[in-house]
Order: sequence, then C-alpha cells, then structure tokens
Amino acid sequence: MADSSYGPALLRISIGFAIGAAIGFGVANSASPPPGPKAPAAPAESAPATSPSAPAGGAAEQLSEEDLRRAMAAVDARPRDFESQFKMGEALLRISQRPADAVRYYERAVALQPRNAEALVGLGDANFAIALGDGPEANSAKRLDAARSAYERSLEVAPNSAGVLAALGSTWAMRTPPDVEKARAAFERALALDPQNALARRGLADIGSKDQYRER
Repeated sequence: MADSSYGPALLRISIGFAIGAAIGFGVANSASPPPGPKAPAAPAESAPATSPSAPAGGAAEQLSEEDLRRAMAAVDARPRDFESQFKMGEALLRISQRPADAVRYYERAVALQPRNAEALVGLGDANFAIALGDGPEANSAKRLDAARSAYERSLEVAPNSAGVLAALGSTWAMRTPPDVEKARAAFERALALDPQNALARRGLADIGSKDQYRER
C-alpha cells in the first residue's frame, strides 16, 4: 500500500526492484521452456532517486533489449497474474525508463486489483513521466489527467501519502492554464503530512513566484 515514502515519479524511482524475476523467467523460457513461467519474486528493498530520467545503474545497465523483449512476452502470456503485470510495469518505469510501455502493464494490474494503491501510483507515475517527456506536439494534458485520476484513486485507498499528494498538486500546477487553487490545496496537504516534502515545497514556491501561476 502506498504511503508517504512511496512517492511519485519526481520523488521516488525504485531501482532496488527485483527485475531478475521478470527478466529471468523470460530468458529461461526462451532457452528451455518449462510447462509454465514462474511468477516473479517479491520486490527487494528499494532505493530512491530524484528523477524519472535518473540512471538506474547496476542491474539496469546489464539489461539488453532482447532480455526486456523476452520478459515482456512472458508477462504478456500471464494477463491474469497481478504480480507479474505490476512488477513488469515497475521494471519498465523505474529501471528501464520506458513509461509508455509501463502504462500497459500498470493498467492490467489496476484492472485486476482496482484498489491496489501501489499499482495506481505506478500508473500515475508512468503517465506523469510521459507528460514530462513529451514533445510540444504530444497530448500532455491527456497524460496529466490520467496521472491525476490514478493519484486520486490511490489517495482514496491511502489518503496519508505526502508523496502522492505532492504529485497530484503537480498535475494541477502543470496544466495550461494551471489550476492554482487545487494545486495549492494538494501541496499544503502534503506538507501537513511531511513538512520536508521537496516537491510540495517547490510547487508552492513556484505558485507564489511565477506570474503564470495566478488564481482563477
């Protein structure tokens, strides 16, 4: 379940995730297929980073495109396995920095467990990361709306997550034009839970200092 330590794309990128569970069974199946693929192992302890584009290092540097393709194919063959779908989404977003691919797996995971806060946060994070990385021709507003919806659903399950509240505020602040009132309310709720939350503090500072962030 999401909590204040399970932050969004701008706050928490987990690179301690046990990607070998997803990658491993895809490669193993290709070499010598058993009767059925193994379910991924439980996630390892995660380590935070600061940006969706931050290099993951370690295991991520050892992944080849072929390894990832095989793992995705193996997980695609298990569409009713929540854990496989969720972990593949985590690997694609948090390690391989492929949020567009990650969305598909998070969406499957959420369809299987609609009130799983971590899967909802992952779906929000992936859409948020796409919105941040899209070019000027891309429909960032649509992605921000998708991220906002996922974060709001996550907060229905785990309402005391400062990280998710800060991300929610960012989805309102990044709109064109921004919805200052809703952004400020989310940032302030985040800071009430975690006064040191960097994203919320920065968001409030931006609202107060930039001319384009004006009350409607």
